[in-house]
Amino acid sequence: MKKRIFAVLLSAMMAVTALAGCMQEKINVTINSNGSVTLNGVIKIQKEYYENQMGMEGNELSSELKQESPNATVKEYEETIKGETYKCFNISEPFSSIKKLKKELISGDIGIFNSGTITRKKFVAELGAFDSSTDEILNESMNISKSDMKAMQDMVKLTFSITFPQKIVYTNGKLSKDKKTATWNLLKLISGASICAYTNKKDIKSSSVSGLNAKNNGQTTAVKWQKAYKVSGYQIKLGTNRGLSQDKKTVNINKNTSKTSIKGLKSKKQYFIKIRSYIKVGSKKYYGKWSKVKTVK
Repeated sequence: MKKRIFAVLLSAMMAVTALAGCMQEKINVTINSNGSVTLNGVIKIQKEYYENQMGMEGNELSSELKQESPNATVKEYEETIKGETYKCFNISEPFSSIKKLKKELISGDIGIFNSGTITRKKFVAELGAFDSSTDEILNESMNISKSDMKAMQDMVKLTFSITFPQKIVYTNGKLSKDKKTATWNLLKLISGASICAYTNKKDIKSSSVSGLNAKNNGQTTAVKWQKAYKVSGYQIKLGTNRGLSQDKKTVNINKNTSKTSIKGLKSKKQYFIKIRSYIKVGSKKYYGKWSKVKTVK
């Protein structure tokens, strides 16, 4: 089976991580008003490194981009960036529908995102390309550790962006001046981070929260969870029954943290707890899904 354009772009990125600052890669998805989509990728590699270090791999890269994506247009050129000459490749591939593109980007054999949704009004995805469980996306024999990922952040710039036919009302990415494009630096995100862009406020939902753990330390209850990516805050709910309807208590945390202490609970009572995040747009809060209910130990 052919790798398709997106997998080829990722493979190219991994081929040059040995030299710090030697590569830039940009991947953009443009959703057109008629529902068709264009996937565009730009790879920029320092010319000196490309010619002296990559050797035949450089030629293989050019050939692979053309052969593995027969429906794509490949343009090769040079560009000067901060006094350095870069060898550049621009790869563009059209898709007749968002559904067809989604098979490539989300889940499946070559997707960079573990899960998500793409429509003409919203984009929501959970980053998963650099999770060790999906490293076969890049190379069947490659295992990317957390330390390798941190090193790659300084070696390579990898950005992903999505462009809508209408203005974005909320995103946790960087918003363009015309408010139609959202961009993320994927290597700056941890695996599992949820990224999003919405053009309709009715669709907005905050990220889910995982890793909830609570421990009773006498007069206070210490609560910890996994910090979500770019949210405004969290809401915690407790109760003495699993449905959280008895002796219930709600705590709002107006910052993106990963722990808190809760006071004022009844002594010698077993409590149950759950958490959700929220993002604030203007004066309104948009909540994510509640986590699974856990027992306060």
